[in-house]
Amino acid sequence: MTNKSLTQRYLKECVSYDPETGEFRWNKYRPLTHFKNWRGWNQFSHIYGGKEAGNLSHYGYIEIRINFALYKAHRLAWLYMTGEWPEEQIDHINHVRDDNRWCNLRSVTRYENRINSGARKDTKWTVGVTKVKGVWLARITDKGAPINLGYFKSFEEAADVRKRAEAEYGYHPNHGK
Repeated sequence: MTNKSLTQRYLKECVSYDPETGEFRWNKYRPLTHFKNWRGWNQFSHIYGGKEAGNLSHYGYIEIRINFALYKAHRLAWLYMTGEWPEEQIDHINHVRDDNRWCNLRSVTRYENRINSGARKDTKWTVGVTKVKGVWLARITDKGAPINLGYFKSFEEAADVRKRAEAEYGYHPNHGK
């Protein structure tokens, strides 16, 4: 079953989704037609029925295997709630990759997802502010094009200019957090 051939109806026959918690659970009794035989249906129902579906990937996302195909839970949540696959990407608004609560998900373009990215774990400063030869450089990207916002004597001044530019260029308020 390919990504687009999985339907909302079939998904709902497999799992239940709680939009308040973002949790998927295997349905206790999936239709017998989902299995090769009664034995497979019986084993699945007794082993997995009612239990939480999915595993945490090494990238931090919940992934759920349905009919040998692996799906990201946030994309399944979108299909479950809207009946359609997202056109492009699903953004976790709070940057927590395994937080699949409905209120934390939004369908976005790749560009929109980039302007709501979290701070890198290896950075010491504000996103878009770096120290270059004793002064602070503020930069931002607009639709893939880098923009130099200027050099500043203090980190605070460079960070302030960067924050104002984020608002001007439509970055999400959570960007860099």
